[in-house]
Parts: sequence; structure tokens; C-alpha cells
Amino acid sequence: WGVDHSNDIFYRAGTVENTAALGSGWVRVDGKLKQISSGHSVWGVSASDYIYIRQGITDSNPTGTGWGMVAGRLMQVDVSSTANQVWGVNSGHRIYRRIGITTSRPAGSTWQNIGGGLKFVSVGPSGVWGVNRNNDIYYRLGTFGNEASAGSGWRRIVGKMKQISSGDSVVWAVSADNDIFIREGVHASTPT
Repeated sequence: WGVDHSNDIFYRAGTVENTAALGSGWVRVDGKLKQISSGHSVWGVSASDYIYIRQGITDSNPTGTGWGMVAGRLMQVDVSSTANQVWGVNSGHRIYRRIGITTSRPAGSTWQNIGGGLKFVSVGPSGVWGVNRNNDIYYRLGTFGNEASAGSGWRRIVGKMKQISSGDSVVWAVSADNDIFIREGVHASTPT
């Protein structure tokens, strides 16, 4: 899934339930979003920071049936690829995680405020990572391999990045100059 400079939404055909697939082309999906994230579900935020979840996604209908609005407002949202976890940040750089997400309730029940201030957050197998308005990098203690945890505090990591993504034993990041970096060797004993 992705969005373009006009906030048009696209799905990469041939990639449902197969993250290793290259796909076979881009398919336009209804709606307008400034940012989108896909994993166990597909979430996005509009230009006005309204939050949406894609409904009706199945193997036979990988683009789903429509967008459902979720209470609250965020400027950025991130969906785990391996767990029913969603984190996001609002325009005041407050951090939130969605609680109550289940297979029968994919939009969850409410937002839990997490202490700290970030402009971008990511949840994934390597835990929860984020960057603040100064491009400082942070890792959420207690979240590596335990994405369902709210964690216990933030640890500052040396370096500066404007975006970050928690992967499987790796963390990807983008610098202010738009260079891409990878942090390898992220494990339970050395999560940072």
C-alpha cells in the first residue's frame, strides 16, 4: 500500500499475505490519505489527521470494501506486520497505541497515551522505535519481540533520522538528506 503526492491511495497487486512478492502493478483504491501503513491490517490518516482503517480485506478482495473512521486524530500511524498492534503520533507529537485490537474487532477499542514526544513512530518485530522533532532516535524499552507491550520508557539511540521502521531483527531509517540506513543485528539481548 502507498500514497502519492496527491494523496491518492494505491495497492500493489499480487502482494496480499506475501510480503516477499514484488507484485504485478499498482491498483488505485478509493479515498484520499496523506499517509498509510499496512501489516495485519491497513490504517491511514487524512490531510486533516482523521484516522481510517480499511475494511473488508480478504484474499479474494485484497483492496477491501471501504474505509471506516476510527476515533481520534493522528498525523502518522504505523501497523505491525506481525501482530495486531497500531501506534501513532498526533500533531502535538503525543504518542498513542491502539488497545483492544482483535480479529473480531480490528479497529480496537481506544487509544492509550504513551509518555514522550515523537513526530514518527514504528512498531514491529524489533520493538517500537521513533524519532522526535529534532530527528533524535528512540527505542521503547521492553518492546523487542513483545509488540503487545506498552514498554517501560524510551532510550535515546546515537544518531539522527527523520523516519524509522521496525523490521525483523533490523531497523530501517531515513536521514534528513533522504539517505536510507539499516541497523542490523537487533536481537533480544541487544535490542538497540
